[in-house]
Amino acid sequence: MNKLFMILLTGAYIPWCIMLLVYMLRYDFFHFLSTSMYLVFATMKWSHIPHSRRNVIFWNRIFSVMEICLFIRLIIVNFTGSGLLSCIIMLLSWFGYFKLNLDVQKHVIEAPIYCVCLLFLMSSTSSLIQQLASVILISISIYLWQNKIKYESDKQMMRDLSIHYTIKITEAYMVFLLEWQSSGMNPFSLLIFVICPLIYYGWAYYSIEVEEDNMNQYLYNMENLPQGYPMPLNFKHAIAQCNIAKKVFKDHKL
Repeated sequence: MNKLFMILLTGAYIPWCIMLLVYMLRYDFFHFLSTSMYLVFATMKWSHIPHSRRNVIFWNRIFSVMEICLFIRLIIVNFTGSGLLSCIIMLLSWFGYFKLNLDVQKHVIEAPIYCVCLLFLMSSTSSLIQQLASVILISISIYLWQNKIKYESDKQMMRDLSIHYTIKITEAYMVFLLEWQSSGMNPFSLLIFVICPLIYYGWAYYSIEVEEDNMNQYLYNMENLPQGYPMPLNFKHAIAQCNIAKKVFKDHKL
């Protein structure tokens, strides 16, 4: 199961990479900047490797901030059509966030603020795609906010884990749809953004060797992960690279 979700989640960012290439060929600096920032922080989050002496919880929080800043940029684009103005406001929002104290920073990225930003985005557009994607993202945010992982049985935890990964894959695609709609690309371009991940999925599943984890040894301790820690796609890798995961999933054998 771990291999499948690793491939599916990795493939969910392929459309973002293609979009980044399109912006580069168009010399669209401001869209290129925000998209590249989104990809960089997504990579830092899912790598489960501490970067610049910052732990995974920090990079997960920064990725959430990046998503909110992306929504703010899209709102400005929808209202004004200005890439320059939207990028300036996005960067001001970004720096404004880091002027807040740590406790306030944690509250800013919680589900209510996230959902309010998406509601403003919905009000700024007449695009059915952006409105539908926003509704799905709001539903996802509320679901994750209200449903915390709690161990009851191995079977139940495996089901919750599958739901969690499926939600995160869906989330990546929905945020991409918001970005794609603002790009002004031809609707038929969506075929490329669908076909490329499908090709990758087929190739990766049969070509990439991933050692499957024995999930039973991790299931009971998942609820002990600290708040704000992203669920690892590869538990062995997370334990090897991250001290937080190493402490949570430490071997209790005598």
